[in-house]
Amino acid sequence: MVCKQCGKELAPDDVFCGSCGWRVESEDLGTAGDGEKRFCINCGRILRADAQFCPNCGRPVDGGNEGEQEMACGYDWGNASGGGVPKKKARQAGILKVKKLGRHGKDRDESPEEDVRTEPGIVPVPDEGILHVDDESTVRPQKIWQGKKKKAMIGAAAVLLAAGGIAGWMLLSDGPSAGRYGQVLYTKGGEAWAIDASQKEPEKEFYDLEMSSISYDVGGISGYLVKNRIRYSEDHSYIYYPDKKSDTVDYSFELCRRSLDTGDVEYIADEVTVYELLPDGRIVYTGGEDKALYLKDGEEKEKLAAGVYDFKVNKSGTMVTWIQNVHNTDAAVEGDLYVRALTEKEAENEKIASEATLAGYSEDMRSFIYLRDKVLYLQRGGQERIKVDSDVQSARPGDENLETFYYMKEPSDDNMDWTAFVDDDMKASDEILSYPAQEDFQIQKTEKSSGSNKKVYVPDEEAYQKAVEAYEEKTARDKLREQLNSLDISIEKRQLCFYGDGEAGVIEENFNGSLDYPGWNKGIIYESIKPPSEKKLKLSDFQDFAEAESAIETAVFENTAVCATAGRDVTAIAPGFGIYQSSFEEETGIAGVLLHNEENIIPKLVRIDIQEDGTLNIAEVDQNVTYLSCILNGSMYYIKDENNSKGDLWCDGKKIDTDVYKYSPRPLSEALSVVYASDYNEEKQRGVMKSYDGTEIKTIAEDVHMYLELPGTGLAVLSDYSSKDLAGDLKLYTEDGNFSLLDENVESILQGVLF
Repeated sequence: MVCKQCGKELAPDDVFCGSCGWRVESEDLGTAGDGEKRFCINCGRILRADAQFCPNCGRPVDGGNEGEQEMACGYDWGNASGGGVPKKKARQAGILKVKKLGRHGKDRDESPEEDVRTEPGIVPVPDEGILHVDDESTVRPQKIWQGKKKKAMIGAAAVLLAAGGIAGWMLLSDGPSAGRYGQVLYTKGGEAWAIDASQKEPEKEFYDLEMSSISYDVGGISGYLVKNRIRYSEDHSYIYYPDKKSDTVDYSFELCRRSLDTGDVEYIADEVTVYELLPDGRIVYTGGEDKALYLKDGEEKEKLAAGVYDFKVNKSGTMVTWIQNVHNTDAAVEGDLYVRALTEKEAENEKIASEATLAGYSEDMRSFIYLRDKVLYLQRGGQERIKVDSDVQSARPGDENLETFYYMKEPSDDNMDWTAFVDDDMKASDEILSYPAQEDFQIQKTEKSSGSNKKVYVPDEEAYQKAVEAYEEKTARDKLREQLNSLDISIEKRQLCFYGDGEAGVIEENFNGSLDYPGWNKGIIYESIKPPSEKKLKLSDFQDFAEAESAIETAVFENTAVCATAGRDVTAIAPGFGIYQSSFEEETGIAGVLLHNEENIIPKLVRIDIQEDGTLNIAEVDQNVTYLSCILNGSMYYIKDENNSKGDLWCDGKKIDTDVYKYSPRPLSEALSVVYASDYNEEKQRGVMKSYDGTEIKTIAEDVHMYLELPGTGLAVLSDYSSKDLAGDLKLYTEDGNFSLLDENVESILQGVLF
């Protein structure tokens, strides 16, 4: 099975594409007949035959709200290269659609190596229980989700983490996530439990938390989409969460917070749709029937605006920008843009633009770029707006201060089709050629009759036959033209432009890519496809469509170059190749690109790094690579000699291990090591878990289904997993190689990584 959006090969049980984030359609997954396995279409978990809900994410097996993703996430209207393009990205244009030569696409907000299958939800839960680990110690799994509410007093005294904190059930992380000081949330018997693996003598007291919304239905918003609705305080003493759906406003919820120390639950606001915590403890949120934007400080609530479609808060929590009075959300979010300071009470709302699409902003939210009627504007605080360019399709910031940015022009009129590579050398003659009439092909002969010579006309069979053959050849060429016209090459010629030091200019005339793929935080990686500059192919040389298609395909690649830029200068990485897969590491800014040719052979993996002087350093890592698994501290981990999604794991030209499941390698944040699964059984969803720290391979456990990194504590591992019972043992693995049993018959680590 391949991804319909980017063409990347998918594992048989994949529900999401690990490269671009596309979710496999439910009809492609199927519902499974008698004796067949059933899979959750949200997270990919194997389900019991009688399951009504997924034990991993809480989604109902036989239903769900269609369109919930778009409704909940909306559009990436702020700081998105597409200037308001919906999160679901179309396949990058420019390569023959017939063979899907370009394996393009965009990951979610996460980096491409991250797998959406790691993002779980939760199910509502149970009764108290005690698990005896050994004769000397008793660990009581903590029940979650019911409690007593009281009014919240939220203010500067509470130190909160504005960016989202640690992953938990619906707090779906962007990758391998960390528990709360070693806290592990998991399901057992269809119920949710918690245990603090960091405690030497775990507290026997358990606490309840009212979290009925942990189940799939949170006002119609799935657990997969609620990740932006859960927050932890900086010291992890409080959790903010959607308690239950609102009875009055669709897709809204009651916002509460709970003390993870005392279990007290406090009510904050009702009819909330989206919210953010500020570093000083205040809350900015939208809600109510009028879709208003509010600022909540303790018991005080200030209404900032009404009719708000979406809002963004900067990292420091000092500014908020929003879009209201949205006019068009079909292709882009167009509306009125505002910004406001959050550092003073009753500050003024500053209008940036009307009927505009926000393309990006600076970290201090003093500078903005936006589109209006395809005109790109730059607005800096206290200054006149600058008209940058017209006929602009999208734009993207080049740095967090918006000193530089990229933008892409609308496609030109001379976009390429097959005639850009093939000369229709018989067009003129074929247009006037018709089926021959036999009477038009006669020759004069002299015959003797009655002693005299007589001139007569007789059919010229040879000439007539040649004319018929010429017409048949013309008919074959007409058919070939029709077939070539249906061949969707779709190479849109667009200009890629760069703005810096107050000047804008074209840096690529034949840009064939996307500003946000692969989302490289240092620049742009793309394909440049130019029309042939020398002699074209000739239509008359082709015997059939297959021959013509192959020749055009070769010609396209001969004029294709994978390029990269981190400013005005463009560097050709590999002329004659296309992008198969691309990824980057945010911390180092190092990118990896897998290249392929017209035969879809992937000859090499290259590394792109930016030097101190701004120049690109491009180096070949290895050849015959089939999959780039992850990047850690600048090192590339990838698969070679692949067979059925398993192959040899390599790192920067060095062979590490064999029989590695290609989707499994993931970096660990603390240990600077990579964990992966070998001897992996896709049907049973388990394998041998190993780690590699650059020098040594360690075998952690066998029959591992899931794991969770617990910084400072170790790894929570769901091992000895039974595909029959869909459960296993939850264990703590520590750096010294020791294991301790946390619980048995565990179905899922709720915030864990699924192999």
